[in-house]
Amino acid sequence: MALASAIPEALRSAGYPDVGALAEAIVPLASDFAALMACDALRIRLDVIETDACRKFHADQVTVRLLMPLVGPGTQWVHANAEPQVPEGELRIGDVGLFKGRVWAEEPVILHRSPPIAATGITRLLLVIDPGSGLSSPSQ
Repeated sequence: MALASAIPEALRSAGYPDVGALAEAIVPLASDFAALMACDALRIRLDVIETDACRKFHADQVTVRLLMPLVGPGTQWVHANAEPQVPEGELRIGDVGLFKGRVWAEEPVILHRSPPIAATGITRLLLVIDPGSGLSSPSQ
């Protein structure tokens, strides 16, 4: 299986010192996502977030996006028609969220955002998987 070798290699190339447990968590999830989406290529990222990245509730410009918080506060979500847009839920570490993007839903029902953490000293590590063209190296 290509993912079983590509993911650990990409993690090593990105400078992650101990890729064992991280790769063991990502490989089966990526494999299941690829099967669910019936795609033979994925875009996989590990985002280290220390700011208010994606601070506004939104839907991404993809068909669907898998988000899994690994460290720190999780992705927040809200119903698109909620006013005011106050978080209705938050993914916990290890939770997996599948969020339809605007490619599949011009008018999304659920929007998501990164929780506000600027100037708090908190760091998040977020796994992001999209159907796509190739395996991108995780960012560090």
